[in-house]
Amino acid sequence: MMPRTYYRYFAWSLTWAVAGTVWAGTVWGQQVAFERTRGAHLQISYPAAEAAKATSFLSDAERVYTCVDSLLKGALPAAIEVRLERERTDSSSDSTLVVTLMHESLMGHSLARGLVRVGGRELVGPAFDMEGVRFFAGGLETWAASRCRPVREEPYWLRAAYAHMEEATYLEYLEFFERASEEVGRPVIAAAGYAFVDHLAECHGLEALQTTLTAMSDNADVCLSLDAAGLGCEAFLDGWWAALDAEAAKHDFSLLPRVHADLLVSGQGELRELSLWVRIVNPEAESYQFYVSLIIDGERSEEPFNAEGSDFSGQVPLGQVSLGAKVMWDVAVWSEMLKLWRRSGWQDQIVR
Repeated sequence: MMPRTYYRYFAWSLTWAVAGTVWAGTVWGQQVAFERTRGAHLQISYPAAEAAKATSFLSDAERVYTCVDSLLKGALPAAIEVRLERERTDSSSDSTLVVTLMHESLMGHSLARGLVRVGGRELVGPAFDMEGVRFFAGGLETWAASRCRPVREEPYWLRAAYAHMEEATYLEYLEFFERASEEVGRPVIAAAGYAFVDHLAECHGLEALQTTLTAMSDNADVCLSLDAAGLGCEAFLDGWWAALDAEAAKHDFSLLPRVHADLLVSGQGELRELSLWVRIVNPEAESYQFYVSLIIDGERSEEPFNAEGSDFSGQVPLGQVSLGAKVMWDVAVWSEMLKLWRRSGWQDQIVR
């Protein structure tokens, strides 16, 4: 996983020019000139050297705005600030959306997701960011972005059907978003959210989706909101699960890779020798790599290993650690069927 880069902006000064608002920002000690351009609803600031990309982005961005706004019942503010950055950042806020310039083909999709967050907060309020509705909020982002600015085909319903087979589509489970993401995988839980929203919109209409969102502002509970929208929570879930059953019947999930990893500790004294006993069943390639992620007392590392043939079973040495160290581990192998990593799941142990 690539590390995230965080920027701190300071020493802004504003001057006016014919081309638009121009200012200089200090980024890691270097001056970067920024300019602005404005559309009907979006005011976009961008590095001066990226004027061509910004101009191209603006026309597409206005179409994305209109599309998202129509899906969310006109919830978007009439004017929104968007800042284009050369590198990926996590500095979006309610007042400014940040879109990276790194991958032009993904800019509209990223903007759509950001606009859904803005619109969702307008409709629902602070509850839109609560953990209990995060699977729904994330599903709404993905669903709207896939309609307003699709970038590639993703097997969302396939992944959701897999989550269903793993008994991970009960609301009581999905509402514990972080725990469910760690246990089943964030892309799988995100796909369950997508399928939930997609089923709601496709089977009950866009108005039902909008009414459900509005109802969340009063109770911050997905099931109660479905009741308030006149859908009936139990009836909706029965219909959704039936749709997931039908999708699951199209696939043989027994062919998916299964990954197991157990920690082995040996030795005496203040140091212990660690290794993992790794078992990979049903790999989807004859030769492949698997990745061991390790966190020892907060320090993380990741290393690839090569496997030949079909099923793999073997011991992977990890080196020495001190007695009392906290060790966390996870092993992953790529699944072509799901287009994501199949993992053993994070486990932890104190070395005794």
